[in-house]
This record gives sequence, C-alpha cells and structure tokens, in this order.
Amino acid sequence: MCGRYFLLSPAERLRELFRLADLPQLRPRANIAPGSTIPAFRNEEGQGLSFFAPQWGLVPDWAKDGEMALRLKNARCETAPEKPAFREAWQRRRCLIPADGFLEWSEGRGPKQPYGVRHCAGDLLVFAGLWERWYDPAETAPRALESCTILTTAARGALRTVHHRMPVILQPREFEHWLDPATSSAHLMQLVDRYPEDELVIDAFPQALNDSRVEDPSLLRPVPQEDTVPLQGSLF
Repeated sequence: MCGRYFLLSPAERLRELFRLADLPQLRPRANIAPGSTIPAFRNEEGQGLSFFAPQWGLVPDWAKDGEMALRLKNARCETAPEKPAFREAWQRRRCLIPADGFLEWSEGRGPKQPYGVRHCAGDLLVFAGLWERWYDPAETAPRALESCTILTTAARGALRTVHHRMPVILQPREFEHWLDPATSSAHLMQLVDRYPEDELVIDAFPQALNDSRVEDPSLLRPVPQEDTVPLQGSLF
C-alpha cells in the first residue's frame, strides 16, 4: 500500500519533468497523509497535460457523502478496472502523482518502524493515480470536490521484506500512454508492473515520522541499525 509519501522538490524540477511552461510554487512536504490536498497532473478530455490539486482519498461520483475517501486512498491495480469505486476513473480519469519517495511500515506487531523508499539516484518517483469529481447531493449549490487514489501493485525486490504492496511507479516514457483516454485497459495493465526493482533503495527512518503531523524534512534520513525496531527477515 502507500499510506504516506514526501515531496520536497521545487516546482522547477516538476516543470522540467512534466515539460510544462508554468506551475504553482509548492510547499516542501515531508509527511503527506491521506486527506491532504496534493499536487497531481492529468490530461482531462485529451486537452493536454495540466496541473491540479485533488484531495488524496477518492470519492466516487455516485457517493452519498465524502466519508469513504480515507478508505479509498489506494486502489489495487489488479482489481481497479472492475471495482465500482474505481472502474470509471480507470477508463477515463487517470493522473500522475510526483514524489521524492514514500514511507512504509513493516507488517509485524510491536513498535512501528518507518522505512523510506527512494530512487537510487535521487530521481523523482511518479505514482499512477485515478481521480474523480464529486458533488455533494446534500448541498443546494454544490461545489466540485476533486479527489484521487494511488494505485498499488505487489512489492518488488527488497521492499518485500517490509510490506507486500507498493505504489505503481511509472517512467517518463509511460506518462503519455497512462494519461491518454484512448489507451486500452490491456495496455494499462502492462504499464503498472514494469518499474525496475533495482532502482529503489530502502532505509529505516526516524520513528518520529510515525506521526503524520511531523513535517520536519531533516527526519527524511537513514538512521543507524541500532536505533531501529528489529525486523524479522530484516534488510540489514
């Protein structure tokens, strides 16, 4: 799964990656949690790549209220094409979500030990996402709520010793195909499981990051093994 991630890179770096002429300035964020408004990119109705800021936690357009958002922070790529909550978005409303890395926790019991997962060369990671637009039926003049979910796939490489799932990560040459409404579902399924597992590095991070309210970027650093919670089948 993907329950937290971080994005510290400036807007200039995102402009270069997505080849956009303009982009709002972004606040560096060290511990992004579901329910937050996050930076994302889409190609709505085939009109070209554009920036938008959805809520992380998808609300389907048929939902009676927004309470299901936090339950839909992730969507399994294996079942998203058929699940009622994600089916329409899979077909028509796909997006890209940039990150410098993501946080994961071991699945065992006991004290929680966060792990940071990043690109081995410091490149940006770009998650595959789905987005929706929802109007609250309880409001007489409802405003649109745009929301999104991050797709996940089976964990690869060393990450399997920490957790069995990971976000779907796309490479730049795949962005256009992922966003194109004309891309077939069969082709989309090929895209979601091609990221090279040897490009990711995993380190134990300070336990202060367990609290989603902690936003200190200096905490996004490896900690010595003796300062971590022991993990059976450890990476170390």
